[in-house]
Amino acid sequence: MTNSNDSFIPRHLGPSTKDISEMLKIIGLNSLEDLVNETISKSILSKQPLAIGKVVSEHDLAQLSKEIAAKNKVFRSFIGQGY
Repeated sequence: MTNSNDSFIPRHLGPSTKDISEMLKIIGLNSLEDLVNETISKSILSKQPLAIGKVVSEHDLAQLSKEIAAKNKVFRSFIGQGY
């Protein structure tokens, strides 16, 4: 399995660069940034980049998810049993 972070994108549906350019031209905008600025209210548009952490591969994300899930504790539910 490849650990390339670029391998995820081509396997999923989404517009190509050409498609994006054509759509922007039709609506009279020059960039996706222009689209965001025209669409999102300035009062909620953040100038700060999102703090979403480092880019990881699908494989690494799956492994991290398993590690986090392994920390879950299963408790018995007594809801509806008169307690």
